[in-house]
Amino acid sequence: MSSKNKKKGRRAYLEDFRKDSNGNYVYCGILYEYTGSSRVKFNLALALLTLVALVSATVCGVLPAKGMLNTAYVLAFYVLELIAVLLLSYKAVMLLIAKDPIREYVFTKTVKRIPVYSMAAAVCAAARLIGYTVFVIITAAREDFFGTQTGYFITLVLLDLFVIASTVAVFVISRKYGFRPAEKSPVKQDEAENK
Repeated sequence: MSSKNKKKGRRAYLEDFRKDSNGNYVYCGILYEYTGSSRVKFNLALALLTLVALVSATVCGVLPAKGMLNTAYVLAFYVLELIAVLLLSYKAVMLLIAKDPIREYVFTKTVKRIPVYSMAAAVCAAARLIGYTVFVIITAAREDFFGTQTGYFITLVLLDLFVIASTVAVFVISRKYGFRPAEKSPVKQDEAENK
């Protein structure tokens, strides 16, 4: 079916399934295959980098640092960062459990969205790091901030750098090593049979 005639919506991908002669549903849509040398290495790198981002962002939220407890401009970016990291983790898990070659609806829900969520998480982590640094500078001028909160400040900076580095790395590997339409796609076979 041409892309012009396809429905758009949550369940539009169901049009890519057809009944075979036995009455079973068979996927007839476009398939995408991994273009790099090893999908296992790609999956391992994606899983580890996403896990680093998720753990680092979560630990930032449980540290009892002053700026993380009651400062709106720090907390707002933390919430956005955590949402982006959680969405990135969900999409990465969906891609990790998908069989190769992956179906078009899985491709659009994972491969196309992973770079967006990874950059959103990196930008929010950087904005939170800047906001927290501003909070520390303002607070340090008024009170003895570094005497009691130095360890938390250093830990939060390091964890934010881990989040930024891991999400940027996810962005890079997801853009560098991608997927392309498979040569033996059911759609291409149907087109060849119709000619």
